[in-house]
Amino acid sequence: MNTMTPKNLHRAAALLLFLFALTHALGMMVSGGHGVGVDLVILGMQAVPMERLGVERTLMDFHVGYGGIFEVYLLFGVVLSLELSKLATLHPGTATRIALAHGVALCVVFLLCLRYFFVGPTLLALLAAIATIVAMVKTGRLRED
Repeated sequence: MNTMTPKNLHRAAALLLFLFALTHALGMMVSGGHGVGVDLVILGMQAVPMERLGVERTLMDFHVGYGGIFEVYLLFGVVLSLELSKLATLHPGTATRIALAHGVALCVVFLLCLRYFFVGPTLLALLAAIATIVAMVKTGRLRED
């Protein structure tokens, strides 16, 4: 029995993206204990408000806000992967096109993580991208049959 079906691969991608979202959220909650240098940078990010479009915000506000936005899109990726797992057998042409866009986006996330972050998110993004792209290729083959 072949367990590497598009349905299972999309589900695996969903699980990997959920782990990415969970660990990202937990990491956002950690405060302090990074060492004197990092703690000073964080204090500096919290200390100086600036006005943007009539609203005062600190660099920490932007940092947390963008982290929250990224979290929402990770969870959207989970839902998208789960929907692709159902769509792959029902409408393979549509699933292939959507999975292509999703796979490309995950590859970009992988490259950004590789350049700017550390091994955990990089590995999760890479594995989710691979699972999505392999599922897309397999779904495209189903379509040809």
